[in-house]
Amino acid sequence: MSNDFDKKLLDDVAQHGWHCVQILEDREGPGYSFTVGLFKTHKHPELMVMGLPNEVAHQILGMASEQIARGHVFKADTRDDSLLEGNECLFRTVPSEAYRKYLGYAVWFYKDSPQSFPALQILWPDPDGKFPGEPGFSLGANQPTL
Repeated sequence: MSNDFDKKLLDDVAQHGWHCVQILEDREGPGYSFTVGLFKTHKHPELMVMGLPNEVAHQILGMASEQIARGHVFKADTRDDSLLEGNECLFRTVPSEAYRKYLGYAVWFYKDSPQSFPALQILWPDPDGKFPGEPGFSLGANQPTL
């Protein structure tokens, strides 16, 4: 039997095409948010973002899901300026070995799917416009690259 959170997730995917899961910061790392349902609804990779306040992360994922519903496709290893006004975001593939640790509810949701689901991490720039992995990036603890 599903709990209330499971029911809410299933209802959101049925009604809106996606659901946002938010994980609080803990000793292991920063808080993060991710979508569940984009792959089922739109055949688009699920999205996650780390190190932002819950409200901001939910807003970014909501804007992304609206764009996806209109046909926009976010792709791995590309930059896109449609989510953060005046800044690009960088999209990276979430490695499948990180799914259970970071995307547990998506793993649960897609358990009956004959194929696995793809996922992308949305990386946002530091104040100097640098992304994780670039020399001088200043937000490493807030935004680890999976």
